[in-house]
Amino acid sequence: MKTKTDVLNYLKNNVKSPRPGQTVNTEFFRPEDAMGVVSTCYAVYGEGYPVDTYYIPEKLIEENQKGNIHSVVARNADGDVVGHGALYHSSSPYAGMYEAGQYIIWKPYRGSGVIQEIDRYVTMLCPEKYDIAAMYGEPVTNHTITQKMGQIRGFIETALEIDLMPAQTYEAEESAQGRVSTLLTFKIRKDYPHTLYLPATYQERICQDIAELSLDRIAGPGQTGMPGAGKTKIIPEFFDFAGVGRLQVTCTGEDIYRAIQEFEDEIQKKEFQVTQLFLPLDQAGTDTLCTHLNGRGYFYGGYLPRWFGTDAILMQKVLPRPCFEGLKLYSDKAKQLLDYVRKDWERIA
Repeated sequence: MKTKTDVLNYLKNNVKSPRPGQTVNTEFFRPEDAMGVVSTCYAVYGEGYPVDTYYIPEKLIEENQKGNIHSVVARNADGDVVGHGALYHSSSPYAGMYEAGQYIIWKPYRGSGVIQEIDRYVTMLCPEKYDIAAMYGEPVTNHTITQKMGQIRGFIETALEIDLMPAQTYEAEESAQGRVSTLLTFKIRKDYPHTLYLPATYQERICQDIAELSLDRIAGPGQTGMPGAGKTKIIPEFFDFAGVGRLQVTCTGEDIYRAIQEFEDEIQKKEFQVTQLFLPLDQAGTDTLCTHLNGRGYFYGGYLPRWFGTDAILMQKVLPRPCFEGLKLYSDKAKQLLDYVRKDWERIA
């Protein structure tokens, strides 16, 4: 298998723009599409795309064969790949949850309906073909195109990740002046009814999202006191390119505060700007835990249905100061969410 460096060296002198103005056909991915997808990624993002799979054709084929990615491609009449989108395993630890995204379109084919047709395959046909339980999107806020598409497909905005992506990711497109925030939007095809222990501060907000998603939950205030006995189970992730640390807490135990402190110590060493904690809502003690985190500078990120198979809450910390200005938001719900997140930061700042 070629390395990313090998492929990039080849692409520097061998990427040609597809002929514009041709008819386009959208289909599920075939192995022979892999190099076309890689070339499209390189043409749009240069070397800055954060997922190495899209720079290594053999890896893209392998991930599709394993079912970790379900790719969709658009081809013009010449047979050249002019666009890509996918359902793929991403941040959520739950195997039944796929992210919808990785939309990459050659410039000559933007504004022609290509991305909308790819999105229809990704969010409507792929879930049926592969029996997907739950999906989420992570639309950026430096434009509203993917936000609009998500709303059309029935995705609901429930979380906002402030300053998640570094500006250099968008240098080739010149579409961002600073760090870019993203929304988290969800569409649940197969629900899993369960009991939630909600932090009192955020209970009303979360219950509104549960109702809008039509989920079956028994939801009440989180029990005060320490989380349950036993050992905390975590998945720490460090994204050096983005300056982001993410801690997935799949089980809260008596050592949860120590686990968070050790994670924060590592974040400080790396001088990351953004820290994210994904916490389970089906376990007792969330009220006390979130109050503790508020005191350490963490503010509300949002509600994440079926994130662990069960539901979760995102708490986030951004240094030196979150940038709430300049976000381009499409829906009234997204604007209200931004207002809520900002007010929570102001409350704990």
